[in-house]
Amino acid sequence: MSEAAAMERGEELLTELVRILRDGGFKVSRPSESRRASLDVVARREDRLLVAKAVEDIDRVPESTSVELRRIALALSATPLLVGARKGDREIEEGVVYERMGVRAVAPKTFDYAVRGEKPFVYSKVGRYYVKLDGEKLREVRTRMRLSLGDLARMVGVSRRAIYEYERGTMDATLEVAARIQEVLNCCLATPIDLLAPMERGEEVGEEWVDERPLMREVMCKLRRLGFEAYTFRRAPFNLIARGRRHRLMVKVAERLDRKAERSMVVVRSMADVSDSLSLAIVREEVRAEEQGLINYREFKRVRSEPELVKLIEG
Repeated sequence: MSEAAAMERGEELLTELVRILRDGGFKVSRPSESRRASLDVVARREDRLLVAKAVEDIDRVPESTSVELRRIALALSATPLLVGARKGDREIEEGVVYERMGVRAVAPKTFDYAVRGEKPFVYSKVGRYYVKLDGEKLREVRTRMRLSLGDLARMVGVSRRAIYEYERGTMDATLEVAARIQEVLNCCLATPIDLLAPMERGEEVGEEWVDERPLMREVMCKLRRLGFEAYTFRRAPFNLIARGRRHRLMVKVAERLDRKAERSMVVVRSMADVSDSLSLAIVREEVRAEEQGLINYREFKRVRSEPELVKLIEG
């Protein structure tokens, strides 16, 4: 498929993604203007926050995009997700969860079912399908049936060690083995996959991208001096997400307020609103427009605390 065709298919998938989210009761942000952005939309439903990107082929998603999507999810306490049509030369199987550099990827219908409460059970790894088993329940049922580890292993056709690891939760079973275990024990042991579960704060997300532009370095250093934890991004509509003691900021930094910066700010404000963040645009040149959340860099430099910055943003 040509790059142009892939971009067009990506637009179609993005439209489908937004429809699924809205039909599922999510509040959805304005989409990113660039198909090369690291995320397309931010969506919220009650306490579930999602950062998602629609792609034609999950195998063609650059590692840098997956890493940045994970970092955005970490900064927002959200769930990163890819919704795609293909994996290489094959269509993505419905009901199966794939992964691209630590980000889960599913077909639109699989995501639609998950949004409606029907969680998938199967995931793909190295070309095979696996299921995570409920180890405690497996041990309980096996013991109640008076089967030893060896007994069950022989009946299923795996090693005793494999049954032991399944019960400990340290190893997942192939789809075929999981089906045989459930048939022998006559019970469901598969654990559903929660596609909307947020990232844990301790999860590995890759190295931070460092923006070497002087204005960006100055803004980032200032935010950190004010006590914010700052995350930088290369391909997002915003340049920074800053987490303070009481507030979270989604920040756009620009040398001047041109049309491109203004269009980005519209998207950033929408994403900030959905993610319960404050949007902040910092511009080097003098800003005459009296617009909430838009300030000149000289004003920003004079700020001495988080509450003072929030007051300035809120006007």
